[in-house]
Amino acid sequence: TGGYTNDASLLYNRLLRSLEDLSNRELVDDWQRTVIFVEPNANQPDNLIWKYYWTVRKEMEKRSEDSIQKARKLAQDEK
Repeated sequence: TGGYTNDASLLYNRLLRSLEDLSNRELVDDWQRTVIFVEPNANQPDNLIWKYYWTVRKEMEKRSEDSIQKARKLAQDEK
């Protein structure tokens, strides 16, 4: 880490705090930027980029599930 562990942790925590405020496009951009730096299927819990990659991916999945549920509710309401 070259002695930048504290700086990396601060940045990681800032990114996590702002995650909910990101648009879907910004989430996809972050996902694309991080996937080139990690092996997604390798378990690397000490790697903050890997952890952020998975956090972004889970948020993307959550949002898509929420969108599907909203669409289903709208369809039910129209019946």
